[in-house]
Formats: sequence, C-alpha cells, structure tokens
Amino acid sequence: DDHPKLFPKEIRKALSEISMAPLKICHALHTSTKLLADSLKVIQPNSFIFPNAIWRIPELNLEKHLVKEKKIRIFIGNQNRISEHKQISSQLKEWCEEDPQIQVIVIGDLDLASSLPKESVEQHPLLPYLNYRAVMRSCHIALLPLEDTLANNCKTEIKWMEASAESLACVGGPGLYGKAFNHNQNGLFCSTIDELIPKAKLLKENISNRVQLVQSAHKTVTKNLNLRTQLPARIRLYEKIWDSREKLDQMLVNRFPEILSNRETKL
Repeated sequence: DDHPKLFPKEIRKALSEISMAPLKICHALHTSTKLLADSLKVIQPNSFIFPNAIWRIPELNLEKHLVKEKKIRIFIGNQNRISEHKQISSQLKEWCEEDPQIQVIVIGDLDLASSLPKESVEQHPLLPYLNYRAVMRSCHIALLPLEDTLANNCKTEIKWMEASAESLACVGGPGLYGKAFNHNQNGLFCSTIDELIPKAKLLKENISNRVQLVQSAHKTVTKNLNLRTQLPARIRLYEKIWDSREKLDQMLVNRFPEILSNRETKL
C-alpha cells in the first residue's frame, strides 16, 4: 500500500542492498491503486489491484459534534509526515494560543507535540490499532496534510476512511484526497498545506457544515469502502491467482532463470 520511496529509511536501505529482491523475485504483488501498480512495473510486472477498504465501521455519531461547551479535539495521527507537520506547526501553535476550546491529539510525532502549548496537547506514542481507533473516535476533526508527490498519490485514503468511519470531519491535501473528498462533500480539500489550519478553524466554528461532512463521508465509507462487502471479491481474486499459478511460475522463471538452475543444483 506504499510506494518504496515511502518505506522507512532502514527498510529502504536493506532492500536496496539486495536489489529489491523481495519485490522482484515473487510471483506478483497485491497493490491498492493502479498508480502504485504502474509505478512498480519496473520492479514487478505482475500486480493485482484491489482498493483498500475498512473493517470496523461504527454507527454514525453526530452527538459529539452537537454537545455545547465541550473542547473540540483535533486529531493528528499521520505517520512519516515530518515535512507536512513542520509546515502546519506554526499556524497550529497560534490556533492553540488563541482558542482555549481546542485540544490537539497527536499520535506518534513527539516533535510536533512538543512544539505546541502543553495545556493544549494530548500526546500518545504509536498505539495498537484498536487503541488508535479508540483515540480517533474521541475526536471531532482530523488533519490530513499530505504533499502532492507521485509517491504520496500512490497511497490510498485510509486515514480518511478511518476518520470518516469514526464520525470525524476531515481537512486534507494537497496530495491524494481530492477525489475522495468529492468536491468538498466528504471533507475539505486544501490546494496548499497553508490552507489546512484556516479551513479547520472554519469547521470548528461551523457545526452545521461539519455535521454535513461527517454524515456524507460516513455514508460513503459505509456503502462503498466496507471490507466486509469486499471479502467475497477478494477471495475470488486469490482463487483466480491460484488457478493461474503455473502460468505465474513460468513467468517468474522467464524473468529469473537462475531460480531453476539453483533449484536443480540443490536437488
């Protein structure tokens, strides 16, 4: 689900030292987007595409957005977003200083959390998935800054899916999220990262707009991106791959004939 350029540094280094062998010397790759599959063709010509989906989708929860005199919790749980978080940190700090009603929930990025006023921040380490979803569920607005690069646009909008499933309103971009947000019906899209905090401020104040975004996004994810409804098709895909195993075997040997010679030597 990630372009190799976005792999953690130590993994990229290890893979480069063995010429990306785990991605090359396999029958095929299961990828989540056509753009990612196309980008990986130079490494692995056989890629099976199946879009990401989400497993747990709780009931729509609008009540948390309608409770008055309650802190508005701003969720930031993006991993490997050091550059994007640096770009929003100054505006986010100013927002915290001027509005005591907001609380910023940061998962993972200690540098971002430490740059904000202590009284405005709730900081968590990287969490087990269900704990991460529970923290997300307690929030109102998710910030999804993402630079507009080829590698980022190979991703799927899984953070938006998770946040929408947990009844958060999302603000994101400029990379990736334009299509998912559907002309600002399922989230507020930002053409630059500088737009992120001003648009989040608008959502914080405009409860009716926030509720509309939450309703629309939750409905979209529930209807179209529910892993439960995708499972039969995924199983059929794997069965089709299994039925094609002899052909895939031959394609692998054609690409790397030394595999066969090494096998014969061992035998």
